Amino acid sequence: MSKNDNQYNTRQSLLMRLKDNQDEASWQEFVATYRNYILTIITNLKVSHHDAEDLLQSILLKLWNKLPEFEYDPAKGQFRYWLGRVTKNDTFKFFDKKKRRKENSSEETEYEEPDPEDADIDKMIDREWQAYISEKAWGNIKKSFGEKVLEVFMCFADGLTGPQVSEKMEMAENTCYVYKLRVQKALHKEIMRLEFELG
Repeated sequence: MSKNDNQYNTRQSLLMRLKDNQDEASWQEFVATYRNYILTIITNLKVSHHDAEDLLQSILLKLWNKLPEFEYDPAKGQFRYWLGRVTKNDTFKFFDKKKRRKENSSEETEYEEPDPEDADIDKMIDREWQAYISEKAWGNIKKSFGEKVLEVFMCFADGLTGPQVSEKMEMAENTCYVYKLRVQKALHKEIMRLEFELG
């Protein structure tokens, strides 16, 4: 197993270590791994930037308290679905509190509250996970390639054709395709690894 393969512990290993919630290092690893995913869901549910960070901290505190009792059972679904559900439910509890506060005062609400039954919310959560994992995978693999190889790949990603990339990069079209394929394979492999280990 390479050093890169050890970059992440599997979610099962991390969750087992978090059963001892005095394990600060494991908790920091959990936060570093999942924080941005949770925050993206919150902000996509139309929580203002001002309140999003407070809500994030509240959800993380809840997870800190719940994870020691959490039993990971792959048969019941992937961990990321449970994490997304906790985030979604707590975000709607936040909206409910804001609504009750508004009803009991003259406070004007700044929220256009989404519908908790909207099926698109779960689709959004899934899309954000895929985007999150893809971004993390890209950050992991890009240091393994030279600048020119990455530039060729990004040209294709931006929609340029083989001849256009060849002309722009001043290299053989076949070489451009070879570079593109090399990065694609590495990116796909890393996405699959992260999905298995973190999802």
